[in-house]
Amino acid sequence: MRRLAALERELSTFLASDPTAFPWFRETGPPHRAKLFRLAGTTYWIVFTVDERQRRVVIERFWNTARRPMSHGLRADPS
Repeated sequence: MRRLAALERELSTFLASDPTAFPWFRETGPPHRAKLFRLAGTTYWIVFTVDERQRRVVIERFWNTARRPMSHGLRADPS
């Protein structure tokens, strides 16, 4: 429960601040942004997109940093 609460706090803290301040996810670039998060001894990328018009953040993936690069199924914006 403590780990879940820590994750919840982390998400609400960075989502409530300025999600556009986070860098583009290095494996895709726009429109995906990313933040590193450590949970239970494992490091994850929290990969998300921001819809500024609707003021909405969509979490696309929790990606274990130990997994094979580019196997997450996300693609960069073709434009």
